[in-house]
Amino acid sequence: MSKAVVSYKIDPKIKEILQKLATVNTRTVSNYLVTIIQDHLKAKDILWGAEEQHEENEKEQARFASLASISLLHLLMTIDPDI
Repeated sequence: MSKAVVSYKIDPKIKEILQKLATVNTRTVSNYLVTIIQDHLKAKDILWGAEEQHEENEKEQARFASLASISLLHLLMTIDPDI
């Protein structure tokens, strides 16, 4: 996935706090901020690239599970029509 660069100015105290929080969470400041932004988007039900793909994968898995259940039922009915 390609990434865009974002540059911003921030109060030095806030930067220091972010660095400490990132360290506690074993992340870089950049990764920590990206995680916060992603969590915020998710909380607002805003889908973006990776989230959209994740949702599509879940739908595909549900369709596959449904088809597998129907196939299994069909197989069982072939073996024993009284099911």
